[in-house]
Parts: sequence; C-alpha cells; structure tokens
Amino acid sequence: MEQISSRRIKNRTTLIFGIAIAFSFLLGLWFRNLIPIAIIDGQLVKRSEFTSLLVEHAGKTVMQKIIIKKFVNDEARRRKIKVTKEEAQEQVDIVMKKLKKENATFQQYLTVQNLTERQFLEELDLQIKVKKIFGSGILVTDKEIDQYLKDHKILKGRGAIYQSQKVDVYDAIFKQKLQNEFRLFIERRLKTAKIHYLIKL
Repeated sequence: MEQISSRRIKNRTTLIFGIAIAFSFLLGLWFRNLIPIAIIDGQLVKRSEFTSLLVEHAGKTVMQKIIIKKFVNDEARRRKIKVTKEEAQEQVDIVMKKLKKENATFQQYLTVQNLTERQFLEELDLQIKVKKIFGSGILVTDKEIDQYLKDHKILKGRGAIYQSQKVDVYDAIFKQKLQNEFRLFIERRLKTAKIHYLIKL
C-alpha cells in the first residue's frame, strides 16, 4: 500500500514538474516578445512589430529556402549520402584560392553575400550534397563542348589551349545540367510534398 502511494506521489511530482517547465517556457516566450529590439528617438520598437514586417516582406523567400534545404537533406538521408570534413574543406580551399586571386578576404566575401560564417558552411554543405545526389549521372561529351564553343563564338584552340578550354567549358555545361536536374527534383517534390502553412506568408 505504501509502495503504491509512493508511486502516485512520484508520478504527481513528475507531472507538476513537467507543467512548471512548460509554463516557464511559455512565460519566457511571452516576456521575450515584450522586450524591445530597438529604440528610435525614444520610441520602442517591439519584437512583434519587427517579426510581423519580416514575415510579410521576406517570409516567402526564407520559407522557400527552408523547404529546399529539407528536400535536399531528406534525399541525402534516403540515399545515405553524407558530406565529410575533407570534402567540405576542399570546397573551402577552392573559395579561398579564388578570393586570393581577386585580392579579397573571406570576411569581404561574407559581407557581399550577406552571410555569416555558419550560413556559408551550411550552404556549402547543401551544395556538396546536391552535387553528390544529382552529379553522378551527368555526362558531358566532347561534341557538347565543341558546340558550346561554337554557340558562344569562342575560337577553338589547339593542344594545351584546347585542353584548358575543355576544362572551363566542361565545368560550365556540368553546372548547367546540374541546375536543371536540381530544378526538376524540386518541382517534383513540391508537387508531392504536403506543406501546410500555419501563418500567412
């Protein structure tokens, strides 16, 4: 009897503790919304006012990015594709090399792209996943390379010059095909995904 009573007290205490945590969390959110985010000429700018305008003007763009990111990450998990530290570092090194050639710093690059370092690494991770998911099946032939040179009125070189042209043109065609594959994937996922917006965007 004492054991049953002890269990009831323990369960009741756990329940009360859980309710207290939930209440504290909600209370914290409420107080957080009351804290102003700026003061303009003595007037307070409420967080709710800022958030409302942010959602109104940038909500759709941000939500689209979140949806695309989720689609890619889900597909990568489904295919058991992961990005290793070495792969990420390799791409970082490529960016750094390009910046060095342009006499630009990494911080300047982030400022121009309007990114934080964390956002840059997240986008890099996403780009690598997209390439690993869709890039393996992409082929670029010599015929396509020659046609690209012709269409863009680029004089076809000889020997080492042509080999250099091939590298650049291959990269351009590959990226174009990759973008097309990725676009088709997103279009298909948007048709089949069940997306319910709980706020007006």
